[in-house]
Amino acid sequence: MKILVTGSSGGIGKATVQRLIAEGHETVLFDIQKGDDLRSFEQVKAAVQGCDAIVHAGAIPGDIEGRELEVIESNAQGTWNILFAAQQAGIRRVVHFSSIQALGYVGNHHAPLYFPVDDAYPRHPMTPYQLGKHLGEETCKTFANRWGMEIVSLRPMAVIHEEHYKDWLQSNVEEDVKSVLWAYTDLAEVVEAVYLGLTKPVTGFHAFLISAEDTMLDCPTMEAIERTWADIPHRIPLEEWFRDNPYRTLVDCSDIKRVLGWEHKRSWRDFV
Repeated sequence: MKILVTGSSGGIGKATVQRLIAEGHETVLFDIQKGDDLRSFEQVKAAVQGCDAIVHAGAIPGDIEGRELEVIESNAQGTWNILFAAQQAGIRRVVHFSSIQALGYVGNHHAPLYFPVDDAYPRHPMTPYQLGKHLGEETCKTFANRWGMEIVSLRPMAVIHEEHYKDWLQSNVEEDVKSVLWAYTDLAEVVEAVYLGLTKPVTGFHAFLISAEDTMLDCPTMEAIERTWADIPHRIPLEEWFRDNPYRTLVDCSDIKRVLGWEHKRSWRDFV
């Protein structure tokens, strides 16, 4: 396949391009570092020509004070431009990068509504970045419903390269990353999810959380919950959830496992 990769100079984009090339695919690179702009429909339209699929990882990767409008334009309008150009060019398969932030509780703006969090979690975006990711998912859903496109939105937790796992030992992980439920996703396994999203049979729109099976913590997850979120409701009994793994994540990834066959195999504990 010939695959357009937006955000191709970013960490996820670079790793995705390397994987696609290794699998024998041709890649078209689109990135702000090359002067490309997702807000320009003409640039996007030119980039998609002749492509068979798209990996849309390009975005401003977080909230920036004073640049709120730019965040919305790049992340929400940019996603519209990608999908509209794809639809016009007859491209059916798109892997779109959303984020755990599309759900809204990240950043301590809003407490989680329940544990474990799953793909049915109600959205309550609280910042321009969160809203942009939420609108991106809604745009994907519209194009899938209206034009029959096959779109997979990925919602990774904090994406970490294996070289950086050792840094956690020098940080206050429990306090620093509690707003993402102490969850993370190994970069290699994010790339695997991208590849499955491009190649597995799917219909319509799907949005999937992606998380490692364990947390970033070196203590049992239940201990951290009791210190931080003892009053949060439980969607299922946590005794059952932690029965086989006391370090288990609070993120339920059963949907991506069921639909794409994705499995978590790597842990930071294997590298430190």
